Amino acid sequence: MTNEKTTTDLQNQLLLANWQLERATIQNATLASENRRLRRMTANGRQGRILHRTAADARQLVGWRFANYSISRRNALSYGMSRRRWAWAVALLKLAGVLAIDCAHADVFQVDDLDECIKRIDKAVAKVERGDDLAPLVFRLPKGAVGVKRKKAPVAYG
Repeated sequence: MTNEKTTTDLQNQLLLANWQLERATIQNATLASENRRLRRMTANGRQGRILHRTAADARQLVGWRFANYSISRRNALSYGMSRRRWAWAVALLKLAGVLAIDCAHADVFQVDDLDECIKRIDKAVAKVERGDDLAPLVFRLPKGAVGVKRKKAPVAYG
C-alpha cells in the first residue's frame, strides 16, 4: 500500500512538473517574441534611432519655418541637413498633419502655431512607436528619396 501510494504520488508530481515545464516554455516563447518586437522600436534599435533622429529633424524644420527660413530640400541642404534626413523629416511632418500629404512645397504648413506643430510631431512619433515598423513614414517618403528601398507591388498577369 505504501509503495503504491508513493508511486502514485511520484507520478502526480511528475505530471505536475511536466505541466509546469510546458507552461514555462510557452511563456518564455511569448516573452521572447514580445521582447524582439519591443527591441525593434527602442531608442537604441535601428528603427528607433531613425525615428528619433527624424523627430529631431522635423522639429528643426519647424523651427526654421517659424523663423521665416525656407525649408525646401535645396535650402535645408544649404543649412546642413542631408537630403535623406530632410525626406524622413518631411514624411513625419506629413504624418503629423503639419504638411498636407500631397503638398508640392514644404513651406506651406497647415498649422500656424509652433507649439501645436511640436505636439503633433510628438503624437506622430508615439503612433509610429506603437506600431512594429516605420511603414507609416516610408509610405509618405517622396518617390525619389535617397536610399529608400520600397517593396515592389506584385505584378498581376492575365
